[in-house]
Amino acid sequence: MIKLLRANLARVYKLIIVALALYAVYSIVMPLIFYTLLEEKQGVTEMILTFNYGASIVPIQGILILLICPLMYCSEFQNQTIKNKIIVGHKKCQIYLANFITTGIIALAMNAVYLLFFLMIGLPLFGMATASANEIIMLIIDGTLMSLAYSAIFMFVSMTSKNSVATLIISIILIIFGVVIACICDEVLIQEPYWIGGSINEFGEYVEVKVYNPNMPSKVTQNFCQFILDFLPSGQSFQLANNQTARWQMALYSLGIIGATTGAGIAIFNKSNIK
Repeated sequence: MIKLLRANLARVYKLIIVALALYAVYSIVMPLIFYTLLEEKQGVTEMILTFNYGASIVPIQGILILLICPLMYCSEFQNQTIKNKIIVGHKKCQIYLANFITTGIIALAMNAVYLLFFLMIGLPLFGMATASANEIIMLIIDGTLMSLAYSAIFMFVSMTSKNSVATLIISIILIIFGVVIACICDEVLIQEPYWIGGSINEFGEYVEVKVYNPNMPSKVTQNFCQFILDFLPSGQSFQLANNQTARWQMALYSLGIIGATTGAGIAIFNKSNIK
């Protein structure tokens, strides 16, 4: 396993350096843009870490990992690298796990680089975060596991499709689908039970009137939508990007996705015929 990890990292270290460099530039630019767009700085300190794990995972880290996976793993099927690893005695499950760990290391390195540079720029601009230590720790845990969940999903697609173009298409569709579902669920959850309206009474005075929202979703629908948001990595990212409180459910769902996709990927890869 260690030899496989070393071989993976040695083969793509240039690609990793480029990805981390792009992420470092992004982490420097984003707080500056964020600062200029805000008219009021009150409450911004709460969003420094949130912005790292929410607004960055899908658009930047997700895209980079999406590109890295087919470049690293699908090419191994095409140039017979996978076959050679099996011939020299490596088990298929070891190959799959080594590839997942490699992808996870890259994702965690991106997180660390982004967090470091973002805070180096963000702290002088916004000051120290006022969130509690438990909230910050939970946020980091949720963001890290969410990142690994994305890595596990893209790894699964790469190792099962074995085709770079197919992997890119499927991964892009999954990202778009996840974001759309997250937006729909969020739209359901922000519905208010009453609308505030107004009318002029017989004395010519303006009176506020509460009108029941006929489109108010049921409690069952709200709970289901909240589950979807907590379960999907895109939904987690959507919530964290909107400065919503990180919850332990998100971490458990991410662990479930990592375990399910990795287990299914190993099972399918073990049964596949490597030519």
